[in-house]
Amino acid sequence: MLLVAREIIFIMKTNKKQTYLFVIMVIAIALLGIFHFVGKRFIHGALWTGDCNTYWKQLAYSIRGYNLKNVSKYNLVIDSIGEVSGSIMMPWARLIGNLLIPGFLPYKIACVYYYSLMMVCTLLLAKKIYEYFVKNEVIKITDGSTVVEKISNVCILLVTISITIAPFYWEDAFNVGNIGNVCSLCALLAAFYIEDKPNIASALLVISCIKPQIGAIFLVLLFFKRKYRIVFGSGIALVVLSIISELYTFIMTKARNISYVSDGMTSILTGYMNTDPSSEDMKWHYYFGIFTPLNGYGVSNIIVSILSALLGILILFLIVRYIEKNQVLSDDYIFLFGITSIICMVWAYKSISDEIIVILMNVVIILLWKYSSKNISDVLLIFIALFIFNCEVFRFWIKQLGIYDFVYADSYDVLLCLICLILTIYRLKKCICNRKNQDNL
Repeated sequence: MLLVAREIIFIMKTNKKQTYLFVIMVIAIALLGIFHFVGKRFIHGALWTGDCNTYWKQLAYSIRGYNLKNVSKYNLVIDSIGEVSGSIMMPWARLIGNLLIPGFLPYKIACVYYYSLMMVCTLLLAKKIYEYFVKNEVIKITDGSTVVEKISNVCILLVTISITIAPFYWEDAFNVGNIGNVCSLCALLAAFYIEDKPNIASALLVISCIKPQIGAIFLVLLFFKRKYRIVFGSGIALVVLSIISELYTFIMTKARNISYVSDGMTSILTGYMNTDPSSEDMKWHYYFGIFTPLNGYGVSNIIVSILSALLGILILFLIVRYIEKNQVLSDDYIFLFGITSIICMVWAYKSISDEIIVILMNVVIILLWKYSSKNISDVLLIFIALFIFNCEVFRFWIKQLGIYDFVYADSYDVLLCLICLILTIYRLKKCICNRKNQDNL
């Protein structure tokens, strides 16, 4: 009885109860993600993998030395590959893209390889997050500012797994097999190598720039943080890869395709410029940045993309300056990349599956718990933040009510995430200031 009484007093005196409630709430978000995935697969059946097939065709023609623009323009078809509709691979990606979806392998084998690679990258990311949590004692039981008990590694592992699998976007990532899934994971992995192994970080960012709308914004962040070696090293690597790709194509087919950059980007940005935004074709995929709703007022996708990119870069600049001025984890690149993952959703054209990039934003939310006062209201706020970042509030939950136009659900979700990001940074700043004041008493 005495031992039980002591444990009750300990729980009441410390934040043990709230800490374990917090862990349960994080796991609950992950369970929502699992139910979402299983439910959609039950309704829709087998995986579609259409994007994986599209990228494989592009890379299969590229690795054979074909000019992608000409393959599409003149409807050149190799029976063992199939027809290519449009050019979506940037020059630097046409060869290194084969590292992700090997065009030199038969499609079924390449598809299995890609999904296996995606899982390996996910496991590696989860391992890095777990090590980060353990090293920084992110989840612990305290009495005021004093650590009185470390939470078990099993609980930390559960939290790590939960925030990794929580995003609803995993369902789309598996379903379509878009190459952006691995690009997103590579961008996030780079955060863990910035300080100790910058060359590895640079290589990972180069791979993430296979889809530049994913990787480029992280290079912008590093430019703002004066990590010029990584930024210019990655830029030079992309230029060199473009030249090698051009030379390779010239040697193999004796036909230059340097104009592919403008053709490729134009096809992406204008392919649906004249499509009615209320049509069925526009209801499921075409997001050109946070200003996409301007399409409804006749603004072209190119203008929408430019405005979204400029706003995203401006917001990132202001956030970086704010956290540096207020000393809010300004040298923690896991934190910085987590913030930038939301800006990545704001600033450019995306597939829904690319948004698994919010995984590191989940790490930022867990960091908020570390510095918070760890009461019940903090548990609730963190649950709400995780729900907003991971659970497709507009695209899934409010859609079920049928009370708004689904065309711009992507933009509504991103705007909500952006607002939540700003509030999270402000709250984190207040918590860190309060912690410093307590430590000085």
